[in-house]
Amino acid sequence: ISNLGVYNTAFTIMQQVWILPDAVSQVIMSRIAAMNEQKDQLRLTLISAKVVFYITAAVALLVLWAAYLFVPWLFPMYAGSVEPLAYLIVGSIFISYSKVLGNSIAAYGRPELNIVPTVVGIASNVVASLVFIPMLHVNGVALASSVSFTLQGFASIAIFCSYSHIPAYRLFV
Repeated sequence: ISNLGVYNTAFTIMQQVWILPDAVSQVIMSRIAAMNEQKDQLRLTLISAKVVFYITAAVALLVLWAAYLFVPWLFPMYAGSVEPLAYLIVGSIFISYSKVLGNSIAAYGRPELNIVPTVVGIASNVVASLVFIPMLHVNGVALASSVSFTLQGFASIAIFCSYSHIPAYRLFV
C-alpha cells in the first residue's frame, strides 16, 4: 500500500506537466473546427504541437529538477516518489502530442481515429506492466506508464501524419 502512495505522489507531480497540453488541446479544437482552409488547420496544428512539445519538455525537466531538490527536503515522507517521477517524465512529454493531435484530429471531423492511439496506450501499458513491475516494482509501474504514454503519443503522430499527409519530422522541427 505504501508503494501506491509513492506512485500516486509521483503521478500527481507529473500531471502538472500536462496543464499546457490540456489547455492548448481544448483551444486548438475549437479554432481548427472554425477554420475553412485545410492549409490553415495544418499550420496551426503543426505550430501548436511543436510549441507544446518543447515547452512541455522544458517544464518536465524543470519539474523533475525541482522535485529532486525540494521533495526530499520539504516532504521527506514522499522522497521515494522522486525516482518513479523520473521514469514518468519521459512519457509525460510525448503524450503531449496525443493531447494536441487528438483534438486536432477530432476537429477535422475524424474523432473515431483517436481510438487507435488509446488502444495502443492501453495495450502497451498492460504488456509493459507485466514485464516491468516484477523487476522494478513501483518504478516498473512508472516505467510501464511512461512507455504507454510515449507509444500513445507516437501513435497519434502516425495517425495525424497518415491523415494529413504531413511528414512526421515536421511535428518536431
